[in-house]
Amino acid sequence: MKWKKSVRVVVGLAVGIAVFWWVFRGTDWGEVWASIRRIHPAWVLAMVGIVVATFFTRILRWRYIVRIGHPASFRHRFSATQIGFMANFLVPMRIGEGIRALALTRLTTIPFSKSLAMVALDRVNDLIGLIATMLIAAGHARLIPAGLSRAPESCGTGYSR
Repeated sequence: MKWKKSVRVVVGLAVGIAVFWWVFRGTDWGEVWASIRRIHPAWVLAMVGIVVATFFTRILRWRYIVRIGHPASFRHRFSATQIGFMANFLVPMRIGEGIRALALTRLTTIPFSKSLAMVALDRVNDLIGLIATMLIAAGHARLIPAGLSRAPESCGTGYSR
């Protein structure tokens, strides 16, 4: 049995190294490090704070959906959410949502079918929030002066210093 675990670790490392090479092949590492040196730490901290806040609010919101079926601790919801988001970054077609449901099932006594339904309901909540945000933005779009809504014409990228 020990050798099976060793084989899994070696295969996992080999796949990880192969994917890392494939993703970063042809990368100019000098340019990457130069870009990293130009980063403003305050903006990074602000961004990380916002991302962490969105995860916590998502998990707190998910509590209202999950508690209908079975109680699940914050830790279990947090773990399932993070596992699902990691999978969404690594696997195509939002398969991480199914993995989030599977993780919740493995961490709690909630059956997979209920976990999957709860994840689907959470995604519907996200869609409703997105539509509401778009409607609010569309309503306020006419309040923006026309000159402010266009990129500068003198710069091909739309960004100038």
